[in-house]
Amino acid sequence: MKMRLAKSLLMLGMLGAAGCGRTSEEPVFQSVTGTVRFNGKPIPKAEVTFHPQFDGPGWVPVAVVKDDGTFAAGTKLAGDGVLPGKYKVTFIWRPAAEQLNDAPNLLPEKFASPKTSPIEIDVIEGQPSSHKFELKN
Repeated sequence: MKMRLAKSLLMLGMLGAAGCGRTSEEPVFQSVTGTVRFNGKPIPKAEVTFHPQFDGPGWVPVAVVKDDGTFAAGTKLAGDGVLPGKYKVTFIWRPAAEQLNDAPNLLPEKFASPKTSPIEIDVIEGQPSSHKFELKN
């Protein structure tokens, strides 16, 4: 009896361990990185938002621009990537936001809304995506 119970527990443990891997229902994020410049200069701490133009789980990936102008988009974690598909990309730059709760956006308003932003990207499954966003007045 004890031997049968031990074998059953061992089999259960093995089945449980086999099920701990990645499931086919987990989303596969694609790397989206790049640079953002406004009138030729990096815009540190700017917020980059990727608005999905497809039906999906409703996640809206974001990135914060580093001092050198680079970014890495993330959906669930910083820099973990985005789901494949088409996105409208928006930009807001409030460098004084740390000091002021309602600092003004220093970029033209057209870049702040997915309805007016002229920037679109297409993220393809299985392909990392790198972009150079050169924003101008």
